[in-house]
Amino acid sequence: MNGVLLWAILAAMTLAVTAALVVPLLRPRPARGRRADFNRQVYRDQLGELDADVERGFVTAAEAEAARV
Repeated sequence: MNGVLLWAILAAMTLAVTAALVVPLLRPRPARGRRADFNRQVYRDQLGELDADVERGFVTAAEAEAARV
């Protein structure tokens, strides 16, 4: 009888772990923007930071132009 109880407990634990791993995979993912839109925004932000660096004197105008290219 103890062997049956052990297998029942192990089966219940296996089922619980499997459910914990599978349930998040079945949930729908939130809609995301396109990757290209994100890349463009990052590029615009980098150009803005480059302009700010020129204004602060961290880089020269020639270095900024080279970075833009």
